[in-house]
Amino acid sequence: MYELPKAKNPDLRSFAFITMHKAGSSIADRIFRVYAKHAGLVPANLAERAKALGAQEGEFCRDNADKLCANGYYFGPF
Repeated sequence: MYELPKAKNPDLRSFAFITMHKAGSSIADRIFRVYAKHAGLVPANLAERAKALGAQEGEFCRDNADKLCANGYYFGPF
């Protein structure tokens, strides 16, 4: 199970970035990360974490989907 990093501002609503492959997601992610940082949100990339752990991305994200309800995070890209 994945443990989210501590939220800096748990009163802020989180947001998730969902995109299609090869749709400019890397550039958009960089922009959203800057926005998130200035807004006080902590980045939490479940797909990136799955790869780092050598886990199956879809299964890992499904198993940790409850984390998307937490406040204070920028989730994505998916």
